[in-house]
Amino acid sequence: MSSSHGDWANAVRYFHGKGAAPRRTIHVPVFAIAVFFLSALTILALIVEFS
Repeated sequence: MSSSHGDWANAVRYFHGKGAAPRRTIHVPVFAIAVFFLSALTILALIVEFS
């Protein structure tokens, strides 16, 4: 999990450093947050299911 967090942080730095199109800078982090949120909910559901 720490490695994936590091990759996410590097991706954010890369996209922010790029500073290309404002639309991309808005869409990419939102998509990343959505994926992270869904995966977190899935993991949470699995923990609740098996505990």
